[in-house]
Amino acid sequence: MLATDSQSQWIWQNPFPQGNNIYSVKMFDQNNLIMCGKNGTIVRTTNAGSNWKITRIPSGEYLSSMYFTNSSTGFVVSSSNSEIQKTTDSGETWTLNSSGLASSYERIIFINEQTGYACGGGGIANGVLIRTTNGGSDWNVIHTHTSRFTSVSFPSPDTGYVIGHNQTFFKTTNAGANWTSLNIPISNLCMHFTDVNTGYISGNSNANVYKTTNSGNNWTSQSTSAGGSIEDIFFINQNRGWVTGSTSAYSLTTNGGTNWFHFSTGATSDFHSVHFADPLNGCIVGENGKTLITNNGGFIWENLSRGSVSALNNVWFMNSQTGFAVGWLFTVLKTNDAGATWNSIAYNNFSNITLNSVFFTDQNTG
Repeated sequence: MLATDSQSQWIWQNPFPQGNNIYSVKMFDQNNLIMCGKNGTIVRTTNAGSNWKITRIPSGEYLSSMYFTNSSTGFVVSSSNSEIQKTTDSGETWTLNSSGLASSYERIIFINEQTGYACGGGGIANGVLIRTTNGGSDWNVIHTHTSRFTSVSFPSPDTGYVIGHNQTFFKTTNAGANWTSLNIPISNLCMHFTDVNTGYISGNSNANVYKTTNSGNNWTSQSTSAGGSIEDIFFINQNRGWVTGSTSAYSLTTNGGTNWFHFSTGATSDFHSVHFADPLNGCIVGENGKTLITNNGGFIWENLSRGSVSALNNVWFMNSQTGFAVGWLFTVLKTNDAGATWNSIAYNNFSNITLNSVFFTDQNTG
């Protein structure tokens, strides 16, 4: 980080635009996206990553999920406390919307500007599902269970699904008045339904996705070849969908999951969330603030993050403009503009060595 004078705030310099883990992202169009994550971090861009604005919700240690009902109004929940925060100015400012109905939340969704759902619980032992019908002015508990809920989906106003730990899966056909328990093949964490009958679920143990075409009564396993466990599923329509997860796991389908295709993103981070504004423009985010965007449906990705995510142990400036930082995995960073930008210097033969200190005796010798 860098502070330009004694009165200024600290700003992220490496990695850029910031280094907190990101858990949820919303992409409005090819230029506008907003994401949230660890330490109450909210990150926004209006020009496809050329410039970023970083704000923070002080009480939100782990912001786990966000949802926008339009370009201005959005909600964010935390997996570390009971608060629901709301914005009406595109994420510029946030105010407390609700608190106390659950100890923490995993997912929030809206089916229109008035009706929304949030799920979570009080640890892994119990689950809570809450609902608002007036744009977040009031929230009420509509379903509870002994296992923590991890995701909720309402493909129609009446038909909805909620999932959780210990192979927990419930369905409603009357907007949450009654719930029916159904069997699922895994203890899953993520879910996406494209209509009341067709949906996809996945857990955190392998790269398989399970698909139903009869409202959750039966499930068929699909191998995504993603290369890691799946943490998020998103479909933009009946045919085109994407999955992301650990160890840079990423795959896409163009035929409703009949075939999944794995493509390298060029990144080496765990991915936590994927979202597309349309069939072409999308974003995936993950560990240490890693952010990638695509404008061709996910076949090729552009990395908007730069810098090193290795731990840095020491920094040395030889003058007001030129400096070096060193750290784990033989990481060496150099700046020529007083820390405004940093470039990595590669030394591949020493990648397993940790650097603890750096010092230069003159412009060339160090």
